[in-house]
Amino acid sequence: AHALFASARVPLKSSHFAHLAAGVEYARGSGNKVTDPATGDVKDFNALFTCRDRKKFGNIFTEDIRAGFFLWESNLANLTVYKAFLEASPAKRVTITPSFMLLRTTEDVYRGRGVVGDWSRGQATSTATTKDVGWEFDLNATFMILDRLEGFLNFGYFKPKDAYLPPSGGQARSAQEFILGTELKY
Repeated sequence: AHALFASARVPLKSSHFAHLAAGVEYARGSGNKVTDPATGDVKDFNALFTCRDRKKFGNIFTEDIRAGFFLWESNLANLTVYKAFLEASPAKRVTITPSFMLLRTTEDVYRGRGVVGDWSRGQATSTATTKDVGWEFDLNATFMILDRLEGFLNFGYFKPKDAYLPPSGGQARSAQEFILGTELKY
């Protein structure tokens, strides 16, 4: 099993922002093929240790759907991520980061059964394959409340596609999330 992560950002000049940058990220994790036998080598990449910087690829997909944030927050099992983002600081201690992410499986999966394993628990019976996981838009903001107390606001909108089609037919429903919190840094 293997994974790759690449990130690039370019500072942009702006008279309205203390800091402005644009960037892209690409991540790819290996995965099992639908034709691989159920026994034998597992090719799905899983991080052995949590990521020091809590790298997550999206507010909803990484934390909620992949059960990430605390245990497998950098889980790239059978996943390829394309992400574009902006970082803007309208004030010295405030950062706003909108981003758009396209999610695809690295290897084909059966429609309606998820990215790894069978999230439908055997209810999805389609033998049609897909790589289309969906897309996500996120808007994150951080702001300093005190010297070591940071506030954050995270919004996410995830639109699942063919990999998450419901067994009953139709389209998978989108998911939204809004989090307001604080973090003590020491």
